[in-house]
Amino acid sequence: HPYQKKLVEWGTKGPMNITGAAGTGKTVALIHRAVHLAKKLTNPKSRVLVTNYTTNLSVTIKHHIKRLCPETAERIEVTNLHALARILCARSGW
Repeated sequence: HPYQKKLVEWGTKGPMNITGAAGTGKTVALIHRAVHLAKKLTNPKSRVLVTNYTTNLSVTIKHHIKRLCPETAERIEVTNLHALARILCARSGW
């Protein structure tokens, strides 16, 4: 869909929040955008971070990213917000 393609290729700098009703293609656009951004990375240590609210969705998104573009999958971190918060707290000594 043209709007999904626009979301995937949008030239933003920084985070992006995609909202919409169920079944509108948010997850599909997110997966393609993550791959699009990972392909554009020039620093081998750089990563794309994808967050969501549930563990199950994180697993599903990671699976689809690996199927869509295996060569960029390792450059895309997919996690839920609780796990991300836990990691940040642990790294800061909490």
